[in-house]
Amino acid sequence: MVSEGELWAASLGSALGGGILAVTGEEILRWWRRPQLRLHYADDASCVARTPFKSDSGSGEAIYLRLRVNNVGRSIARDCAPFMTRLERRDANGHIENILEQDSVALVWSLRSVDVMDIPRGINQFIDVCFAMQGAESLGLASPSYPLRMKSVWSKPGRFRADIVVTCAGTPPVSRTIGFKWNGAWDSLLHDS
Repeated sequence: MVSEGELWAASLGSALGGGILAVTGEEILRWWRRPQLRLHYADDASCVARTPFKSDSGSGEAIYLRLRVNNVGRSIARDCAPFMTRLERRDANGHIENILEQDSVALVWSLRSVDVMDIPRGINQFIDVCFAMQGAESLGLASPSYPLRMKSVWSKPGRFRADIVVTCAGTPPVSRTIGFKWNGAWDSLLHDS
């Protein structure tokens, strides 16, 4: 015969075990369903995009360096925002200038006028990093605003390294270091590994 104490202990143990299993199972399910972003940067037409442009000052051709963002997870990546968190330039003599290392600069989503966006599973989105326009004497940073101290850097040729970070709600940020080079001519903007 089972005593009343043993019956209570068994009931309490079952309730606690079931509760722990339910919480643990829920966390495992949340982890399995989470969004997962992948950042891709290569010397291909998707990341080095040549495109025509037209503005008030004229028209011509432009080259955009872009980073592809893909959600390979099992749910929508919500409120994704791209940032440049570090930028350095190496000149022809090998001197390295750290341009951005304390601030971060918001970047823009290609062909979008939003700061943050949701990325569904299996969908590619692109981040514009910088661009060169025909007739211009400097590169442009694809950002709605950036520190004035960075403005002069874009007119100097060199090899650049930048850290790009994408943040999303409820998931750890992802980052990628990219390289590009520019010799001063608008059409010399290239991917650099």
